[in-house]
Amino acid sequence: MTESMREALGAGISPHDRRDLHAMFAQALIERNRQGIAVGASEVADHALQARPAFPPADAAEWTCRAAREANTAEAFESTAALVVDGLHILSLEDGQGLSDLRRKLLLEGVAANCAREPQTAREYLRELRQIAERLEPDARRCLAEEAIDASNITVQDLALLEDMRQLLQLALGGLLPNDPARVGLIAREAAVLNRIPGPAAKLACETLSEEALLASAASEASPKLRAIATATHLLCNHHAHGPESRLDMARGLSAYISEAQQPDFHLIANCTMVIDGLAAGHVGEADDAIDRISREAASATHHPVSWYPFHLRAMRAGMQADFKAARRWLEVGIENTSPATYVDAATSAWLLLTQLSRMCGVSIFHVPILPYLELPALPKEFEGADFQIAPPAPSGHPLCEPWGEVVIDLAEASRHTTSHGRNSRAPIGASPDLTAHWRVGYAGVMARLLNDRDGARAIVEDLAQQRFGEIPHDAQWLASICHAAQTCSEVESKKAAGPTLEILRPFADRNALTAMGLVFAGPIASFAAPLAQMIDDHQSAETLGKTAIAASDQVGAVFFGAKSRLDRASFLLEAGPASDRDEARTLVDASRATIDRFGLEGLRTRLDAVEQKLDVGPTAAATSAAPEPATPPELPTNAPEARATEAIFVQEGHTWRLGWGGLEMRLRQQRGLEFIALLLERPHEEIHARMLMSPGAPPATDAATRADLASGDLGIADDSGLEILDEQALQSFRSRFEQARAELEEAQANNDLGRVETLQREIDFLAQELSSATGLQGRKRRTGSDNERARIAVRKRVKASLDRIRRDLPGLHAHLSASLRTGSICRYAPESPVSWQTAA
Repeated sequence: MTESMREALGAGISPHDRRDLHAMFAQALIERNRQGIAVGASEVADHALQARPAFPPADAAEWTCRAAREANTAEAFESTAALVVDGLHILSLEDGQGLSDLRRKLLLEGVAANCAREPQTAREYLRELRQIAERLEPDARRCLAEEAIDASNITVQDLALLEDMRQLLQLALGGLLPNDPARVGLIAREAAVLNRIPGPAAKLACETLSEEALLASAASEASPKLRAIATATHLLCNHHAHGPESRLDMARGLSAYISEAQQPDFHLIANCTMVIDGLAAGHVGEADDAIDRISREAASATHHPVSWYPFHLRAMRAGMQADFKAARRWLEVGIENTSPATYVDAATSAWLLLTQLSRMCGVSIFHVPILPYLELPALPKEFEGADFQIAPPAPSGHPLCEPWGEVVIDLAEASRHTTSHGRNSRAPIGASPDLTAHWRVGYAGVMARLLNDRDGARAIVEDLAQQRFGEIPHDAQWLASICHAAQTCSEVESKKAAGPTLEILRPFADRNALTAMGLVFAGPIASFAAPLAQMIDDHQSAETLGKTAIAASDQVGAVFFGAKSRLDRASFLLEAGPASDRDEARTLVDASRATIDRFGLEGLRTRLDAVEQKLDVGPTAAATSAAPEPATPPELPTNAPEARATEAIFVQEGHTWRLGWGGLEMRLRQQRGLEFIALLLERPHEEIHARMLMSPGAPPATDAATRADLASGDLGIADDSGLEILDEQALQSFRSRFEQARAELEEAQANNDLGRVETLQREIDFLAQELSSATGLQGRKRRTGSDNERARIAVRKRVKASLDRIRRDLPGLHAHLSASLRTGSICRYAPESPVSWQTAA
C-alpha cells in the first residue's frame, strides 16, 4: 500500500485498472490483518466492493459482513443496512459452498439494523431466516432461532415483526423433546417477545411461559447460560407474581449464573432488580451497592446501552434524601454522558425526576410540552393536541433552578437525535407496549390536578376500579399506576373506587413503589392505601397503614415521604381519632414542620398549613421568619415495632464492641465507624461537624452562629481547600497536545497509516481522560478534596460500612440507626423517641 497507489486511484485511470487497484488495497489490508495489525473492516469492505469482479466474492461478502457487525456495534444502523444490501447482492450473483453461512450472518445483521428503522425490511430478512431454518436439523434450527431473536430489537412496536419472531421460535420448539434443556432458552425468548405484545392475553401467556422457563431451568440439566436467560426473562416478565425479597433472591442467583456462564449482558437486569426491589423492600445498602456496580460497568464499557442511567439513579437517591443540589448535579452529569442515540431516554428520565423534585420543592424548573414529544402509537383521544406545563417560573436561587450552562434538556431535540440514529423514538427504553392503559390513569390525575375536572377524573378511576384495573397490564409500571389511581381517587373523594383499589394495594402495603426503571421513587404504598381506608371508614386499616407508611419512609431515608406520611397520619388522628390523639398529632405536625423547614420542602407547605389549621395551631415564629434556622426535630413516639426496644447497648469492650437491641446482642471487632456512631449516640440531636468526629473533643454547636460556621466549614481550623488537579501551565500543555494529536490523527487516517492511527488514538484517549478529570462544566478546574470534604466522605463511608455489618445480625438496630443518623458535613443522631443507651462498660 503505497502513496503512488493512492495517487493512482485519484488519477484518470480506466475502470478496469481502478478495480485492480482497489483489489490490491483490499488484499494489502487483509494481509495486515493476518499479521495481527488492527484493520478497519469497513475500509476493507469498501475496497472489496469497488474491486468487483476482480476480488473473490466470498472474501468481499465476508468483509462486508464484518463491517456490518462493526457498524451495528457502533449503532451506525444506516451504514449497516447499506452494507447488508451490498453483501446480499454479491451472494445473489454467486452459488458456491460456504456462502449460505455468510448469507445467514448478513441476514442477522440486517435484522438487527432494521428492526427500529425499517421494520418491513427486517420482516423480509426474518422470513428468509425462517425458510433457512425449515431446512435445518433441530439443533441447528434452534441455534438459528436464538441468534435471530437475540439480534432483533424486541422493544419495537411493530406487532407483525414481533409475530414473525414468535413464529420462528415456535418452529424451533417443534423439533425438541419436552425434557430437552434447550427448550429453556426458546421458551424464555418467546416470553420476552410476548412481553412486548399489548393485551391481557399476551401478558398472561408471557407470565406463564416465563414461569415455565424458570421451572424448567431448575428441573433440567440446563447450563448456567440457559439458567441466566430464564431467570432474567422471569424478572422482566413477572414483576408482581413474587415479592421483592423473592425477586432479590432471583437477582442474586442471576448474578451467580452470569459469572459462571460469562454472560455480562444480563448484569444490567440483575442490578436493576436489586435497585428497584431493594428499595421496595427497604434494603437500602443492597440497592446502593447495585447502583455502584451499574456505575462501574457503564464506566468500563465502550458502548454501554444506557451510560446515563447510573448517574440518574444517583440523582433519584439524592432526591429521596432531599439533597436537591446533588440530584441536579447527577442529572446534569447524566445528560453530559449520553450519546445521541440514547439522548431521548436520558432527557425523558431527567424530565420525570425533575418534575417530581419540583413538586417536592414547590418550584418550577422549566416548561415542558409533555405529549407532542412522546408521540405514543395509540394516544387516548383526550390527549390529542395537549400541551400541559408545570407551574409558573421558579424563584431564583434554588439549586434546581440555577443555569444549566451548556447542558440543555430539550425533548424535541432529543427526538430528532434519536430519529437520525435509527432508534424507535416513539417509546423510550423500558417503556410498556400498553402505554395507552397507563396513560388513562395519568390522564385522570391531569384532569384532577391541572384541569380541575374532578367529575371527569372520578369517572375514569371508577371505571378502572369497576374492572379491578383489568386493562392495566401487569408490567413494571402496574403497581405505580395503581398507586397513582389511588392518589386521584383520594383527591376526588370517590368512595366507589376506594374499596376495590384498597383491596388491590393491601397485599403490597409493606413495600415502596418505584417506576421508570427505578428512576422515580413514588413512595410507600401504604401512604396511597391509608387515605382510601379512611374514606370507607375502615379506621383500623387506616391506623395500621399510616404507621406503616412512616416506618417505610424512614427505613429508606425518604425525607419528603416521611414528612408527608406524618402529616397524613396527623390529619387522620384529628379527623377520626379520640381527643387524646391530639398530642400525638401535634408531635407529628411539629416533626413535619421541622423537616419541611430544614430541607426546603415547600411542596408540603400548603398541606402543613391545612393540618395545622385543623389542629388550631398557627405556624411558629421560626416557620414564618424570613430566614428560618434549621429546626431540631422534636422527640416522637416511633411507629416501628422494633424501635420500642427496652434495652439499647453500644459499648466498647477492649478491641470489640457489644451491641444490643430489643433483647438481642452481637459483637463486632473494632471499627472506626462504630466510634463515630457512639459519639453521636452520646449527644442526641446535637449537630457535630465531620471533622470534629474525626478529632473528638470539640464542643457541640449550640447557637445559630456556630451552626452557620459548621455549615460553611469555618471551624477555626485551617482548611486545606485542595489543590488544582492540573495547574494552568500543565492544563494548557495538555490541551495544546490534545489538539495537535487530533490533527496528526486526521493526517494519519488520510494516509491510511494504521500503526500511527492506533498510537495517536491511545494518546488522545489518555489526554481526554486527564482533561476530563481535571476540568468540570464549562472548563472550570477541579480541585482535590479539602480537609472538610475528606472528613465528610470518610465519616459517611465508615458509618455506612458499620451499619451494613450491623444489618446482618441486628436488623432492628440497623433500621433505627439508618432512620436516625444523618451524615454529611454536619452529622447528627436524631431519634424520634428517646432511647436509653448504655455506652459505658
